[in-house]
Amino acid sequence: MPVWPKVAVTVMPVLPLIWAFMIFRVRYRALDEYMKALTGEAFLWMIGIICFTSFIYGMLAMKFVMPPVNLALVLPVVFGGHGLILALLIWKDHEESN
Repeated sequence: MPVWPKVAVTVMPVLPLIWAFMIFRVRYRALDEYMKALTGEAFLWMIGIICFTSFIYGMLAMKFVMPPVNLALVLPVVFGGHGLILALLIWKDHEESN
C-alpha cells in the first residue's frame, strides 16, 4: 500500500478538530468584551503553562533520561486547560465582585 493513503487516514481525526475550532471562532466573535477578555486571558495562561512546562522538560531531558511525551496530547491538554482556567477566572471575578 502506498504511503500517502496511510498518511491521509492517520491525519483524518484532525478534520473534526478543525471544524470544532471554526465553531469556537464563530462563538468567540459573538462574545461580549468581558468574556472575550477572560477567554484571551485563559489562553495566555494556558500558553504560558505549556511553554514553561515544555522548556523545563527540555532542560531536564538534556541532563536526565526522561520518558517520552506524546505530542498528540498537547491539543486536548490546551483545550481542557483553557476551559478549566476560564472557569477559575470567572469564579474569581464573581468572588471579587461580591
